[in-house]
Amino acid sequence: MDFNLSPEQERFSEEFKAYLEAHITPEIQAELDKLQHTERGSVYKDFIRQMGADGWLGIGWPEKYGGKGKTQLE
Repeated sequence: MDFNLSPEQERFSEEFKAYLEAHITPEIQAELDKLQHTERGSVYKDFIRQMGADGWLGIGWPEKYGGKGKTQLE
């Protein structure tokens, strides 16, 4: 059984990593680091809203519903 990602899946992974690198500020990272100890604050919630607006939530949803139409693996 082949567990390697396809070239398309690799590109998708790199695209998502680049998105996170471009959008996670030190302030967001600090809030993400403390999530397991406190409730989610406004910085976190704003970031999740932005991810949704940019189409990064529900990536397996069809594009016509705001998703990216990807498989369960992505």
